[in-house]
Amino acid sequence: MAPRNVTDLAPQIDEASQPEAPPPETLVFEFRGNAREYFRIWVVNLALSLCTLGLYSPWAKVRRLRYFYGNTYLDGSSFEFLGSPIAILKGRAIAVTAFAAYWYASHFHPIANIVLVPVLALGFPWVMVKALRFRARHSAYRNITFSYDGHYGTIAFAYLALPLLAVGTVVGAFVLFGWDLPELAASGQVTFAPEVSRKVFPLILLTMLAVMIAYPYFYYLQRRAYLAPRRFGEAAFAFDCHPRSFYHLFLLMVVYGAIAVITFFVAMWFVGLLGTVLHISLPAAVAPVAGSLAFGLVNLLLFVTFITLVRNRVVSALRIGEATLSSRLNVGTVYMLYLTNIVAVVCSLGLLAPWAKVRLTYYQLARTSLLAPQGTQVFTGTPAQSASAVGEELAEVFDLDLAI
Repeated sequence: MAPRNVTDLAPQIDEASQPEAPPPETLVFEFRGNAREYFRIWVVNLALSLCTLGLYSPWAKVRRLRYFYGNTYLDGSSFEFLGSPIAILKGRAIAVTAFAAYWYASHFHPIANIVLVPVLALGFPWVMVKALRFRARHSAYRNITFSYDGHYGTIAFAYLALPLLAVGTVVGAFVLFGWDLPELAASGQVTFAPEVSRKVFPLILLTMLAVMIAYPYFYYLQRRAYLAPRRFGEAAFAFDCHPRSFYHLFLLMVVYGAIAVITFFVAMWFVGLLGTVLHISLPAAVAPVAGSLAFGLVNLLLFVTFITLVRNRVVSALRIGEATLSSRLNVGTVYMLYLTNIVAVVCSLGLLAPWAKVRLTYYQLARTSLLAPQGTQVFTGTPAQSASAVGEELAEVFDLDLAI
């Protein structure tokens, strides 16, 4: 058999000589702040905000964010918050003015709510987009800024489609079956014949059932609209999560809610049984108090389980370019953190709030990591662009939820 030509081996030699791809690098977030440092910032912020009747609050917000951003490290480098107190002050002034106008109109001119509520609902997506753009453009890591490219329509559908459909169905049913619209416009009061309830309330129950079934899907859409349009420099975010996981989570919450209700009655029964066995007469208020305490502890577990599982699933579904995030919070640990934090803050009359904030942040970041195949040096970007703080301050004044 004739020997093979040496050139035939060239491709194999070239492939064998190629260096192997480096293994993915797992980078763990870390928080390097401490309660003593943050307490000094917190107490100064509180004192100056009270002394200036809230005028110092934008500077307090910037100091707080810069402290937490600056003490959050990844791969040896910290994050930065680049927001300006003046921009936040201007946005807050507009937000407070809008809230005052809404409060005045709703309290002294109730009929104005017919106009104000739809206006506020339609303005909510705009506020969210502006708030998310401001926070993203003023957050940086290694001089590379984040950005948010979400649009009004995406936010509006995710947050407003379901409630508008539900409210529209119920209102339409009452209008169809019994509301006297001229009287409603004149007096602001709703009246309808008693027999209308037999036609309307079954429809209301069906609407509530439909909302409960659809809500996990829309919750998924909200998380996706909140996270997916982001970018870090030139690297786009991706949200690789299926709505099915949220249905599993909400079903678990329904089971936990039923357990909480059962716990309330079991605790009351147990207190009564204990009094009977020990042959002592307990005050009538003991059983309800014991039941409420047990109900509160189980509800805290319900809340902690929900936010912990949501955070784990949402964060672990995020990709930034080729890098993947991971969150591994433990429900039991988070529950004990919340429980001890609540006890400490209440017993200290709020003075241990900075300590509670720092220890929770420390744990959350320590259990969050970034799986980066090529490290963080591959991320590139451009300098930040200016963005208005009006949206963020409107969101804060009107208490809109912008968290994960």
